[in-house]
Amino acid sequence: MRQALYSAPILKKYRLIISVAGCLLFLLGCDSKKQPTGRLHIVATTFPLYDFTRQICNDKADVYMLIPQGIDPLYYQPDHRAEEMLAECDVFIYAGDLTEPWAKRFLASKMENAIMIVDAGTGIYAEIADTSLGSQKRSENSGMLQRLQFWKGKQVGNAATAIWMDPVLSTTIIRNIESALLTADSNNAQSYARNAQKYLAGLQQLHDSIALAFKSCESRTLVYSGYFDFNLFARRYGLNCKSLLQASPEGELPDHRTAAAIPAFAGDVTGGIFYSQNADPRIIEQLAYETGAEIVQLHPPHKISSLAFDSGATYMSIMRENVAKIKKGLLCR
Repeated sequence: MRQALYSAPILKKYRLIISVAGCLLFLLGCDSKKQPTGRLHIVATTFPLYDFTRQICNDKADVYMLIPQGIDPLYYQPDHRAEEMLAECDVFIYAGDLTEPWAKRFLASKMENAIMIVDAGTGIYAEIADTSLGSQKRSENSGMLQRLQFWKGKQVGNAATAIWMDPVLSTTIIRNIESALLTADSNNAQSYARNAQKYLAGLQQLHDSIALAFKSCESRTLVYSGYFDFNLFARRYGLNCKSLLQASPEGELPDHRTAAAIPAFAGDVTGGIFYSQNADPRIIEQLAYETGAEIVQLHPPHKISSLAFDSGATYMSIMRENVAKIKKGLLCR
């Protein structure tokens, strides 16, 4: 039996969080203002949130993306452009304080604006820590969350902050966004609910296809350079992630350790070695030379390139492309 992405009790719980507590937790003003056109003006921080929102809204609202293409939301710092976008918006959607630690400070300085603030990550970190996610023990998952909260003045990468990389967790994001929109624009509630349901059905198909793609693979270990954006994705589908930087608390790769790490990594390499944008390619290049494996670049949707954005890429199209590359690199049948 396939794993369902969501269930009625869970949806009821999250609807309650947004609809009942929303005016206390997520709103600076419960009656969202509208533009002269009568349409909601929505700003979503990252591409996944932007894409989820525009799929739900369709033609009923104007949706804009805050963070420019190619920039990791973890490291983003708001500028004058961001302030101008916030001043014009009715609804601001972000992924939570762990994923976007800059957002709380940014929003606190704009409290005079009567806008709806939506934490689309509500409830997700509890799911990450739950034993139902993969085979990790609760203590291990809780420790991961503690490490995420321990910044020590230095951001340490998207080990488990790219919550949209897990399609199952993405359903909670979508439901949170949907519930907020139902509150902000009740006149278009039926359209939002219908579009969200249709998108969730497509997300279920994506989840099923990914689970099937990795059912039989020669290797289940993703070897990569740098901090990896696909950790939650790998955990969901029974894959392992191995990064040299996991052994480096400073998050850097000293030259003298590069060659020494080759033997420990070479045994996990199959058909491909993976990396994502902005990663240090040195260890990958040496591993590829030693093992003859292909270097494969993956594209996390929150780091979408300008080219992909302009060509009309979507969250689902980007995820399917990544799945095809990982499947090939792990020699899956």
